Amino acid sequence: MKFEIDPKATEMLATIEADPLVVLAKYIFLAGVVMLFLLMLRRHKMSVPDSLKAIVGFKRVANRDWLFNLAHFAVIFIPLVLMAFGMSRQLSQ
Repeated sequence: MKFEIDPKATEMLATIEADPLVVLAKYIFLAGVVMLFLLMLRRHKMSVPDSLKAIVGFKRVANRDWLFNLAHFAVIFIPLVLMAFGMSRQLSQ
């Protein structure tokens, strides 16, 4: 059984991935994950393995304050909105 990928679909994905808003969303997401990691290490006094487990979702973060909740919301919501705008902009052309 041979699977073939449509070249048009590959070109469309490459175009979406090269959009400046999508690239910005990737960097905001990665910077936000690093910021949350450092926030858990410094402010919540978690160990490195516990912080990594919390980022992946296997461990709860105790005593979450408004700053952590705001950062967590921003790391998820802002890149999602930017990626949606970038994808809609590329798909409408």
